[in-house]
Amino acid sequence: MFSNSNIKKIYLILIFILSQTMAFSQSAELKEAFNNVSRTLKDYKFKSEDAYGDGDGKTISIKIQLKGGYIIFVIVDDFSPFNDSVFGNKPGTKILKVPIQSVELDHRYSSLYIKNEDGVEYTYKNKKELLHDYSLHGEDLSLKKLTKELQDLISLAKKENFNGNLGVPSSSSNSSSSKPENNTTKTVGKYVQ
Repeated sequence: MFSNSNIKKIYLILIFILSQTMAFSQSAELKEAFNNVSRTLKDYKFKSEDAYGDGDGKTISIKIQLKGGYIIFVIVDDFSPFNDSVFGNKPGTKILKVPIQSVELDHRYSSLYIKNEDGVEYTYKNKKELLHDYSLHGEDLSLKKLTKELQDLISLAKKENFNGNLGVPSSSSNSSSSKPENNTTKTVGKYVQ
């Protein structure tokens, strides 16, 4: 029915499909490591490099994503009442993007440096720059905890050759969140009549 060459071809195709599926799926261990980092970034106080040097600057949030072989940090800073760039501040959202395979972490006392030999891609207001490094700041023990958790996450992602997405908002959640608002408006309109 099947020749040896056909069986070999089928076998190779199955191996290829399986390897691709495994690269995009995450293990429970990787998911847990990702959740640990996300929780620490949410629960502990950190400042971005941009907010650190400014007395009025504060980091509102830092979120992490794994996307297509990259580790991404989404940082939101506020410099109220000096949110104007005239003051040299960068309020709003900044995105750091580094390949998982070549990201380096360097924790020195109250600073954690995110590095990459080929540069850290820094995006602000749709303009990109390549930086030697970018730093997060905070209490030394908080940064030590974050550094260890990031190292664990990066190590697992490398070991699993992870190329999928974690922490990346899906477009369907955005569209579904707008639907209830429309339904609410329609419902209110019915009762008003």
